Amino acid sequence: MKTIKQNFDVIVIGSGASGSVISHYLVNEGLNICLVEKGEELNIEDAPSQSFNWESKKRKKYSFNPNVRKNKADYQIDCTESPIEVANFNGLGGSTALFSAHYPRFHESDFMTKTIDDVGVDWPISYNDLKEHYAANEKFLGVSGLPGDPVYPDRMSHLNPPIPIGNTGEIIAKAFNKKKWHWWPSYSAILNQNNKYRQRCRNIGACNTGCPNEAKSSADVTFIRESLKKGLTLFKNTTALSIELTDKKVKGLICNTASGEKILIRSKKIVLAANAIGTLRILWNSSDKKNFLANSSGQIGKNFMIHPLGYVEGYIEDANDAHIGPQGSWIASHEFYKTDLSRDFSRGFTMHLLKNIGPSELTFNYLLRKKIKNETKISEFVKKRIAGTIGIATICEDLPEEKNRIIMKDNSNTPDLLPQPKVIYELSNNTKKMISFGMSRSKEILKLAGAKDIYGSGPIRFAGWHLTGTTKMGNNPSDSVVNKFGECHDIRNLYIADGGIFPTSSSVNPAATIQAVARYIAKNIAHEFK
Repeated sequence: MKTIKQNFDVIVIGSGASGSVISHYLVNEGLNICLVEKGEELNIEDAPSQSFNWESKKRKKYSFNPNVRKNKADYQIDCTESPIEVANFNGLGGSTALFSAHYPRFHESDFMTKTIDDVGVDWPISYNDLKEHYAANEKFLGVSGLPGDPVYPDRMSHLNPPIPIGNTGEIIAKAFNKKKWHWWPSYSAILNQNNKYRQRCRNIGACNTGCPNEAKSSADVTFIRESLKKGLTLFKNTTALSIELTDKKVKGLICNTASGEKILIRSKKIVLAANAIGTLRILWNSSDKKNFLANSSGQIGKNFMIHPLGYVEGYIEDANDAHIGPQGSWIASHEFYKTDLSRDFSRGFTMHLLKNIGPSELTFNYLLRKKIKNETKISEFVKKRIAGTIGIATICEDLPEEKNRIIMKDNSNTPDLLPQPKVIYELSNNTKKMISFGMSRSKEILKLAGAKDIYGSGPIRFAGWHLTGTTKMGNNPSDSVVNKFGECHDIRNLYIADGGIFPTSSSVNPAATIQAVARYIAKNIAHEFK
């Protein structure tokens, strides 16, 4: 095995939402940082939005689901015991390459659900601990949004102008106003104006398949690009295999390179940022006891949360631009976000409005629902429906439960020599009631907006985008994996900084909070070196 002679201050494993922020912060603090990424860059010239057959590409090479995508850097995830398939992406920028760039913050109440509602657990940190980090990341990424949202305690005057909601958005917003329900233009990690290095959003629309003009603030074109200019060492196409220890203290990282060469990279500290499932594979492979490294609490892999999603859509004849612009950064409502004792479930959900899918998928769905008859003029029908079909997602807060977990299967058949993860997950009664209630409210809004052909389904099987839990953050080593600074209770100088450390999940997209927590952890690491 070859040893890399350079002794790094910190090795960061994973270049996605959290790993990119950690690397960027520490490089700017003058530390010697090595970033290890399992995949390679996304070839933006090959992005589906650049092609006429973008829907076909989205179903294959750019699918959210690694079991479908099967790229070289992907690993298969067994979801046979889960109603929801897991989405992730291995490559420079991680899953931010395919995320919608919806970028809301958590609420203050999300950090203390046990104290407020007697469900879940309280975080060992608060919203106030993350305020400066939310703001710093928003400024750096050029987040677009509208200040003054009443559900947030901060006015966020540093935001760029919001992405326009368009004609269709105005129709839906008026329906929310009639109900006197909260709604707000999405906070979007998408440029609405050119900056020095990147172009503004051109409303091409297929944001979830890569942005060809880099308006979407994925980690590869923001944090990582800037870090490389400052001296970050990047190992691409390199698989982190196991962590080397000396007396329960980090010594280095064993990796496999693209050529199959095994290397040892030495470092003072290691940060795992390979998402709530990928991090577990490395922890398992680093232990010789058929268990996870740093698991004296027995909590690693447990409390997996995934944001179950209900979906309702309807067609509004007067709408003319439901197919234009960022699909998942449009309008959100937090009207039903918190616990209401008049309802029969705890906590709540976000109503997240979605732009329309592509014409092929839309046609297929209408055929399945027998809405297209023999006499239907297909092209005219699709043209109208693509411009006027609106979706509303019910994004449910998933409460932590030990029975919802990730286990490891053996690695005898895996190409990367790491174990195959298996998801064991079921919806709680609380979540089932929440989805049903939320979908009913979505139907109310669509009816009030004049929609017809309203259709709903949930939970959506392919919508496992938000992976949290599995390596819980907490003050007590007996029931948590890492402390409030992300350092493992059991292993000195070993940190976890991805969504796995979240004690609870909220009901908003977690990217902004994953990156705020990562910056908070990075600040503490830098302080230790000083």
